[in-house]
Amino acid sequence: MLLYLAGRESRLVWESEDAFAVVEPPIARAQEWSEGPNAFRWLALVVRWWDLAILGVPPALIMAAAVPVALTPWRKVALVMLLSAVAYVAIQMSVGVLRLTWLLIRRFNYHRRTGRDFLTDELSSYHWVITLLHSPHPEAVEDVVKQTVKRAAALDGQLTADAAYGTTLLACSTRCVTTAASREALNAAPQLIAVGESDWRVTRTARKVRRPNTSAIEPISAVRLMILTAVVGVGVQAQFIADVERQSCEDATCPSRPVTFLQAAEWLLHRLSWQSSSFEPVTWQSRALGLVTMALGPVLLACVIIGLRRHLRYQDERKKMMYAHLDAERTARSTVLLFVVNETERDAVIAAVCEQTGCTDPRPDQVDLHTVFRLGTLGSNDIVLAHSEQGTVSSHGMTTTAGALLQHLSPNVVILTGVCYGLKSRRYDGGEQELGDLIVSTQLRAVDHRKVTVVDGERHEINRGPRPEPAIPLLSRARAATYGWTGPAVHFGPVLSLNTLLNDPEERARLQRQDEEAIGGEMELAGLYAAAARTKTDWLLVKGISDWGRDKTSAPQAPAARNAADFVVRLLRLGSAESDRHEGS
Repeated sequence: MLLYLAGRESRLVWESEDAFAVVEPPIARAQEWSEGPNAFRWLALVVRWWDLAILGVPPALIMAAAVPVALTPWRKVALVMLLSAVAYVAIQMSVGVLRLTWLLIRRFNYHRRTGRDFLTDELSSYHWVITLLHSPHPEAVEDVVKQTVKRAAALDGQLTADAAYGTTLLACSTRCVTTAASREALNAAPQLIAVGESDWRVTRTARKVRRPNTSAIEPISAVRLMILTAVVGVGVQAQFIADVERQSCEDATCPSRPVTFLQAAEWLLHRLSWQSSSFEPVTWQSRALGLVTMALGPVLLACVIIGLRRHLRYQDERKKMMYAHLDAERTARSTVLLFVVNETERDAVIAAVCEQTGCTDPRPDQVDLHTVFRLGTLGSNDIVLAHSEQGTVSSHGMTTTAGALLQHLSPNVVILTGVCYGLKSRRYDGGEQELGDLIVSTQLRAVDHRKVTVVDGERHEINRGPRPEPAIPLLSRARAATYGWTGPAVHFGPVLSLNTLLNDPEERARLQRQDEEAIGGEMELAGLYAAAARTKTDWLLVKGISDWGRDKTSAPQAPAARNAADFVVRLLRLGSAESDRHEGS
């Protein structure tokens, strides 16, 4: 029956006609597995409740058979049947209490438990286990193990991800192998490693093995079945006692004796709770059942108390895990605000980001007085796109827009993307830049703030603007994103920012003479930095070269903006901006 069930649930792995293995899900997740899409429910229900059926079915059948027997002259036989049924339940429940007590004692001595039984309990409770491996040919054992590891991984994916169960492993004891030669082959299988000096083997894993939180795993308890069995038992006994007392009563009324079912049930319930009752039977059969019921009471109470305590501890641990998960999510998730300044740049960002996040129809959202687009999540980053007007000095410019949105959205990172002009052109300057290449700022050089003076009849300009650098983790992530990047070249260096739409060779040459290190220029980064400095937000510029500050045309803008957007997406997919902040602090 077990092999048939394993086959129906895809837990029976065949490597060849005579080589196979059977895997079992973690015992602690048996109920979840039996309700999953791959489970053969009816037969699984029989197997799952088999142990509990042993507790309740035999006494229930005996009690049911005792009722008609009690109506015959063989009442003593019925009494013996009832006593044996109640004694059976009491013994089983007592054994259950002792086993639970022993498990609690063993848990307190967790660090001292090193025996084979300990490994069997732990591994089979929380991990997938090979319960049978048969291969008459030792050379086929490794292939069976490979297939079983893959099958267990696929089946485990059907279970809900739950942090309480730690790292999922596949375990196997050499006792599950049917031949001595195959046991030796199992010990040599490269997919498995030994657990100390035991006969257990577990799958290799590159991750650190994390222990399950047993207090956060729903306890497996038979309390409900025990209570149901006790109720049925009391009911059957009450009927028997009522019949016996009524037949032995000379006066048909017998007001002081339990001669009806309700009176007998009341008397038994008082016996169960060790209390006196207004009714008192006189027959030895009824008194014997009362003594057995008194013994059953403390056992039942102990089972209920243990079960409730374990369930309350489970609920407490679940609450702790839930709030820990919420805190981790809040810490891990970060908001990235992307800024653009024209429709071409906006469309490029939406296309690049939505290809990764799956946003098919991004809708505008109002934040303060500004409209933004929420583009979904990349990794642990929530992406928000904002559109500013060009420059920094107008009421709709970058300084005002960024200041308001940084205040209301509190992003972890803000990135300015789109297009810019290059100052190291291969064609005009003998540099390495081509149209469509990318520029990443290593330093902002705001050139609008300057001092102009005349010394000895010669005009001099002195740049007094700030020269801040982007945050180290963000810039480091941008450099890492170039590894394996198959797009256009990425150039890192200082970027000029000034409120001038440049399309003049002479002004371009003047800027180059003023700052020979600058690799490009644009109009908004100074305003973005001013707003980010107030909120202490990490910032970065990633733009594509669409012109050289002279001889402008509109054709290169769209591909340059898309190149920059693609690189920003790649940068964000490498990791969480929030984790970068913590790692760099």
